[in-house]
Amino acid sequence: MDDFYEGAEKSIYLGVAVEGDAGLLGIEREFWDRVLAETGCTILSEIKTEQCTAFLLSESSLFVWRRNLLFKTCGRTTPLTLVEELGRALPWVRGITGLAYSHGPFLREDLQPSGYRSVLEEAQLVKTTLDDLTIPHLPCLVRHFGNGAVHYLSGNPYRETVTEIQMVGLHPHEGSDPRNYGVFRDVIQDRVTTRPGQPSSTGKPWHVDERYFEPCGYSLNMVCPASSHYTTVHVTPQPTFSYVSLEGNGPPLRLMDVLPAILDLLKPTEVRILVNTSQPIWTRKIRHRMTKLKRYRKVRKEQYVSRWTGSREGHVVTYQLRCTECSM
Repeated sequence: MDDFYEGAEKSIYLGVAVEGDAGLLGIEREFWDRVLAETGCTILSEIKTEQCTAFLLSESSLFVWRRNLLFKTCGRTTPLTLVEELGRALPWVRGITGLAYSHGPFLREDLQPSGYRSVLEEAQLVKTTLDDLTIPHLPCLVRHFGNGAVHYLSGNPYRETVTEIQMVGLHPHEGSDPRNYGVFRDVIQDRVTTRPGQPSSTGKPWHVDERYFEPCGYSLNMVCPASSHYTTVHVTPQPTFSYVSLEGNGPPLRLMDVLPAILDLLKPTEVRILVNTSQPIWTRKIRHRMTKLKRYRKVRKEQYVSRWTGSREGHVVTYQLRCTECSM
């Protein structure tokens, strides 16, 4: 496994209290270049709207809004470094209102950098990061899903519902053929960005940034010009471990609408659907939509409720589906 690449992504959602109208959007590109290099990745390209800047990285993506950001990164990167540098280098960031750090199961946990090799190491690293930034009154909730997937939540970093769909065990032929990855762009444009009543109903097309990697891999960032909505896709089709993540904010049924076409093409052996929301009605609608997925059955459900801020309750729900016709 000398050439092994860890496809499972580490994700950070960060909410901040900022001064000034631009907020995090006012940060110069040079800062992001320097800090991301310290985490172990580089910026390859970017797209901008009035509400969001999306960077496509050598290892996944960074989305920046005025008061929050999403950093998804795979391989052997150290994403919490970005949180530390952001808090130390920018005095006008008056405080962090919430931090969520999560990742799916690693295939080679032992190859991760120090601080990321176990649940205990990561829990200590998250706590140290929060303590170093002197963030008060934000207890850290840790949820371990038993298969190596973890979710650390402190405060409320989510401004709206966020849904992530993870797929593993892609079909050895269809899942490794780069010509099939365009299905993500096409089906999202067809069923999400142009459908009447969706966030881009103004008629303006979403901004698209995609890249095919050698020898394998694919990344896609899409942002809506009329709102803060985004969609991002990352594919790592290795023979030893194939992985796909599909994520977006807003109504989670947007992504559920595109899921059948993707499952039919890539035929993953397992699917995990994660929903972070303050509106439990979405979990019921997703559960109903899952019953219509052919060849897949629910094998596990995890749910916990955490008190975020004020009177809002945050529901973190994970569904695990397994293909009934795929070889395991």
